[in-house]
Amino acid sequence: IYLLLAALGTYQVLRVQERGSAPPGVLFFLWLLLFSLARVAVEFFVESPPLLGPLTLAQVANIVAAGVAVVGLIVSSRGAPQAEVASPTV
Repeated sequence: IYLLLAALGTYQVLRVQERGSAPPGVLFFLWLLLFSLARVAVEFFVESPPLLGPLTLAQVANIVAAGVAVVGLIVSSRGAPQAEVASPTV
């Protein structure tokens, strides 16, 4: 049920962002970030052997995925570089 609630919240956030003029890739990386953070939170309720301190393998993998999503959001939100238009010389 926790993942269902997280998915509904993620859907709402993405729906609002979709109505705006987000650059290409932003919706994907935003979804990846929200999904990864939700999985990290839900994994606290799952009994799995710890891998790195108190974190399980799934939590570590999702933290890495969230990091990739943050980098992707930064890169994709910059947008494509605009080509400079040379002014005509007289």
